[in-house]
Amino acid sequence: MSVTPHVNLPLRPSAGPDQDAATGRQAPPRAPAKRPRPAAGAGGGPDHGPEDAKLGQKNNILGALAPAAYARIEPDLETVVLPHGEVISEADTPIEYVYFPETAVFSMVRHMTNGAGVEVGTIGFDGAVGGSILSGAITLSARCVIQVAGHAKRMTSTALLEAVAADAGHNHNHKGHPPNLATLINRYSQALFEQVAQSAACNRLHALEQRCARWLLMTHDRVEGDEIPLTQEFLSYMLGVRRAGVTEACGTLQRSGLIRYRHGHISIIDRSGLEAAACECYGVAATAYTVLMGPLLAGAGEH
Repeated sequence: MSVTPHVNLPLRPSAGPDQDAATGRQAPPRAPAKRPRPAAGAGGGPDHGPEDAKLGQKNNILGALAPAAYARIEPDLETVVLPHGEVISEADTPIEYVYFPETAVFSMVRHMTNGAGVEVGTIGFDGAVGGSILSGAITLSARCVIQVAGHAKRMTSTALLEAVAADAGHNHNHKGHPPNLATLINRYSQALFEQVAQSAACNRLHALEQRCARWLLMTHDRVEGDEIPLTQEFLSYMLGVRRAGVTEACGTLQRSGLIRYRHGHISIIDRSGLEAAACECYGVAATAYTVLMGPLLAGAGEH
């Protein structure tokens, strides 16, 4: 089954001018070297001077801010290194920090009273974790665990709320001006809701092999390169199934030449084939992100 066509957008800001024009990757993109790059002189590009605080910004939300807007929150941001498996927050605990992933990938996992759990959301450089505090949320509704080790920027929830309040005096959310932080986070929250809703339907209606392919594609979109550091045990935890089921699904995908699994790493061998093996849920969620966030990100760094 083929996925819904996506709009090709430079969704991840990057720091270099090189571009592989032959890839034709669709949004959301994956390895930075294969993504469409901003033109020289655009935000994150090599022609910006050292005064540009956003040089090399790897998170979509932070990268879409105007330089002046980023400079206002930059003192409140800290970079953190996050190991695989670290629990950032348990469900129903206060939101202490808001995270802006760069190379780390976060999983939102919902647990039942019997201890069984399943991933309901995947967040990487495309968004933010804890941004629901802007809509009045006090806690996260699911456990947040690091799926792929990497780094992220974070700021306290108090600092975010103060920044958004101060930003109200610099509101330029009209045509020709970049979006402010609140607009970006709130729009991403809607995109994340679309992903979560689609995942709920997918977990109930689609075969494990399709779900496994969808999950690998979503993770592949958010990591640098074609290799995902991942054990089948952790994948079974994410999909909420027994390890034997994941072993069978991965075996089928591997025999079809779509992936290669060895020593706790899964390599994506045939991206197009993997998309064909996945259910339509991958394309639906990716397209929702493009529709909701694309217009805000298209001019990132131009102001």
